[in-house]
Amino acid sequence: LVLKRQQATLDKLRAENETLKADVARLQTRHMTRPINSFEQSQLDRLFQELDRYTGLVESEKTKATENEKEISTLRDEIWKRRRQMGGVNAAANNRRLVEKQVRLLESKLDQALVKFNKC
Repeated sequence: LVLKRQQATLDKLRAENETLKADVARLQTRHMTRPINSFEQSQLDRLFQELDRYTGLVESEKTKATENEKEISTLRDEIWKRRRQMGGVNAAANNRRLVEKQVRLLESKLDQALVKFNKC
């Protein structure tokens, strides 16, 4: 759930980053055809600042996603380790079956002993 949310945020930031890059490229193309005025320069500076900010956010999200992947991997390894220590996925059911079998065996022996005792 956390990874999906972070992936969505990452995708959104990438899309915004691409939009900003397109805006910057468009402004730079316009700059090549004619001189740029102070308003356009300030707009270009603002777009570059936003580009830097979004690039930083994307990198931050990538780092968080990598850390989460490592944590998930560690937890999965721990789960498998614990399952192996327990004797596998069906350990509880196998133990219950063995106990039930032992109970039936002992009950059978008890019944046979009672039959012998009653004959005597």
